[in-house]
Amino acid sequence: MKDSNGRDVARLGDKTDHGGVVIQAAPKFKHLGIDVALDQHLTLCPKCSGTFPILATGSMTHKGRRVAYIGDKTACGATLTFLVRYDIEGTSQLSFQFGRVAATGYSRLVDLLEKTFQILPPIVAELGAYDYYTKDVRNPGRRVKVFPDRPGVGWMLYLPRRIEIEQVPEARMIHHVKDLNGTEGTILISEIDGPFDADNPEHVKVANAIEIRLADQDLLPRYVDLS
Repeated sequence: MKDSNGRDVARLGDKTDHGGVVIQAAPKFKHLGIDVALDQHLTLCPKCSGTFPILATGSMTHKGRRVAYIGDKTACGATLTFLVRYDIEGTSQLSFQFGRVAATGYSRLVDLLEKTFQILPPIVAELGAYDYYTKDVRNPGRRVKVFPDRPGVGWMLYLPRRIEIEQVPEARMIHHVKDLNGTEGTILISEIDGPFDADNPEHVKVANAIEIRLADQDLLPRYVDLS
């Protein structure tokens, strides 16, 4: 489905040149089995640390809204670029690097995770300085997280199971969320008064305590077991 200039329509999961992704589209308007994005549908932008609507310019409309095409811009200035491939199966790793985190509240980042999970069902998700540090008594002067072979809590950690606050009282907050497949999981948040700071001993102490509590209950998987 192309416009008069030969541009392909933008669809759920397509990319932007900011390293972002289309996270919203019309569920009953499809091209090759994939939902087509329309004007004002949202993209997730790691470069600009937020979600931004598509500013569609195509002449085709669907229910009164312009259809988005590759080459259209988003409100943050990103360009919809290449088409995503949907024929690749297996486990992949996706990472975002955010700037200006200090100006971003935890609730906004939770919202970003929720939107991401609607197109990329996660096995685990680490947000923040997941390679944060604590003292390693075996190697004085060297600092590592509590469990090098397991995910770190950092600012937030998502696990694909329902966990109640009573199970992890050290967490400042937990948030239950469902992914694209309806799997219910939990986002554990270690700091709600500002961004997680790996140089703040109190922040590190809380994140470590959450990890230990999870591990004691066999709730913190090893990387090798993630599949």
